[in-house]
Amino acid sequence: SGEGEHGAALPSPSANGSSGVCPTTGRPCDCSAKANGCGSHAQRTELVAQGEWERDRDRELITPPEVLQHVPDDACSIGDVANWYRPVTLESLLKIKTELPEAKIVAGNTEVGIEMRFKHAAYRDLVYVGWVPELAQVVVNDEAVSLGAGVSLATLMETCRVLSLDGIGARVSAASASTSPYAAIAEQLKWFAGPPIRNWGTIGGNIVTASPISDLNPLWIASRAVFMVQSQARGAREVPASSFFLGYREVDMAPDEVLVRVTLPRSRPFEYVKEFKQAQRRDDDIAIVNCGFRVAFRFDGAGGRSGQWVIDDVCIAYGGVAPSTVTATETADVLRGKALTEELVEAALASVAAEIRIPEDAPGGRAAFRRVLVSSFLRKGLAHAARALERDSRSAPGSPGVPPYD
Repeated sequence: SGEGEHGAALPSPSANGSSGVCPTTGRPCDCSAKANGCGSHAQRTELVAQGEWERDRDRELITPPEVLQHVPDDACSIGDVANWYRPVTLESLLKIKTELPEAKIVAGNTEVGIEMRFKHAAYRDLVYVGWVPELAQVVVNDEAVSLGAGVSLATLMETCRVLSLDGIGARVSAASASTSPYAAIAEQLKWFAGPPIRNWGTIGGNIVTASPISDLNPLWIASRAVFMVQSQARGAREVPASSFFLGYREVDMAPDEVLVRVTLPRSRPFEYVKEFKQAQRRDDDIAIVNCGFRVAFRFDGAGGRSGQWVIDDVCIAYGGVAPSTVTATETADVLRGKALTEELVEAALASVAAEIRIPEDAPGGRAAFRRVLVSSFLRKGLAHAARALERDSRSAPGSPGVPPYD
């Protein structure tokens, strides 16, 4: 027997060395002092006698249900270097951000930890949001997927991967299933960092960091994603991804606002989203240039073979070419409303070369190579969309069945 750190008496071990914990359930128990033990211990003894326990000894132990079901209370720890807050409701989180607007939100700590350890950033107030349920929700319906900002990148990847497949594990047609954005995000995340970072890094942290070489931010823009931010004073508001990124690591959020949810709509019939990334190596490396590309087609004509397919809408978003994620709006205007021909492709390439300018002294260097990547991604995106349209226009019910090229 003895005393703990704070003077509390520790349980006395029994004669057989037990410290008062049931070896089966892990709960406090005096089963070792009983002749027949508790019910759980007696069941374990019976399994050992039958040899079942020995056969299962290599099986990985499960996490006790009590641990999984445990929900803590709001907590804070005031220290000499930093103050740590742990809200367990969205209301508590918004209250903290109202009182401490400069407080740094921590979820996976994959960015804040680096800033504090290697960049010597001094954040006085840190708010851990891993217990806020609204930030961990994933809701799927017929129109969109809603993802809490605290959802891990690994969960995002798996959710998008499952949504982009049919019941037998094959890629579904984007014209019929409207899953093109999910397939693009799942594919992009395959080459995003490694499993440990994807397991802890969160959607919201990746977005509000607003890195100019973010692999996902161009895809959020291209896929028409909408971000919901909320504050205690002004309530919730929705911001399209296309207008969320204002500058270098600057986003459309007030200091007292929190990113709560990301809504990713399904693609429409004959709408295609494609991801691109070029890095020094394929696995676990940051991008030199990346791109989120979306194009939607419509059939312009009365029907049959008298009409033609034209580009109804298009979005081309780039990372790694400017201080923030940028959209080639002028090039989109060149493409919009026209049939996809080789002449149009050449006009679009000339437009994007003039619109996305990377000076020779740009941070990161390799300006000429990056300019080539900008044009290459556009051409590849248009080629991908043309092949997908030809495939889907022949098979989709009610489609006139006219390929983009004769």
